[in-house]
Amino acid sequence: MKQEFLDSISDIINKQNVGQRDIVENLLNLLFEVNFKDDSETKTLSELFDDNIDKWQTDGEHTHFIKTGFENLDNVIGGFYQGELVVIGSRPTEGKTQLLINLAINISKNLPSLFYSYDLSHYFISSRFVSTLTGISMEDILKRNLNAEQKAILQAKIKDLSQQQLLIHSGSNTSINAFKLMSLKFIKENGVKVIFIDFYQCLSSSKYRRNREQEISHVSRELKKFAKENMILIIASSQLNRSVESRKESKVPQLTDLRESGSIEQDADKVIFIHRPEHLGLNDDGDGNDIREIDLYIAKNRNGVTGKIRLIRDPKFTTFRDFKDEDENFTFSISRLNEFK
Repeated sequence: MKQEFLDSISDIINKQNVGQRDIVENLLNLLFEVNFKDDSETKTLSELFDDNIDKWQTDGEHTHFIKTGFENLDNVIGGFYQGELVVIGSRPTEGKTQLLINLAINISKNLPSLFYSYDLSHYFISSRFVSTLTGISMEDILKRNLNAEQKAILQAKIKDLSQQQLLIHSGSNTSINAFKLMSLKFIKENGVKVIFIDFYQCLSSSKYRRNREQEISHVSRELKKFAKENMILIIASSQLNRSVESRKESKVPQLTDLRESGSIEQDADKVIFIHRPEHLGLNDDGDGNDIREIDLYIAKNRNGVTGKIRLIRDPKFTTFRDFKDEDENFTFSISRLNEFK
């Protein structure tokens, strides 16, 4: 086995007319194959029935059930499950990173989690998390313009951080193989059960780098395969095509709006879209009040129903929470749609 491994390395390095990046990619592939052990097995339907009948008849929540921290969302989708790939999509500035951060904070209270930030440095992503945890605006945090009250809140929250089982990785290596190797390390050493990725389109593969759609399709398949093989939950944010903004009909995102690949909608177990009234050009409710409603559209749910739920953001856009009956005063007047006729 050792000699076979060394021979494979030699073949990769000595292959003619292959660029340095391809050599590194092929070596990473080889390392992943060596580290990964296929423990899959084939069973008859009768055997599977015998394996699971006790679980089906036992009261209580599924052991792989993961609550999102948003009661309304859990009621519709039945929560997330280990082995799933979940995609959260929106156009820029709609709140996909914010929702991902909210989910990471909620879930990591109970389960070891890993957050990949390919778009932001450690400083900026940690500032986003602090803003969400404290309610202090990002503007004040980044300008280092905190008053005495805000500083006291910041100090008080330090004690709460021990509740968060959350690792944050910020790096420039966007290779899907590097992602898998790094994740396997944290799964083994830290017992990671949930992985967050901000965002999907940052991941790459030199194997298909000349064709972006094939590249993202490959990344999508690898993420789903990795989640299933390691029984972890992967939640990744994704950009949407600009077509959603130019459509004359409904501007609610659709599965076909997922950017650069139809494979994302195929591989994902759940797809959730963020839609805000600002998308219609509505910035206040007609009485001068800022619109704070966020609609989440569950466009795909492989093992459950689809639908829509509503969240409320705080005035400084630092966090989301469930929409309650008492929030009805934040709804905008439907008559304002007449402005766009």
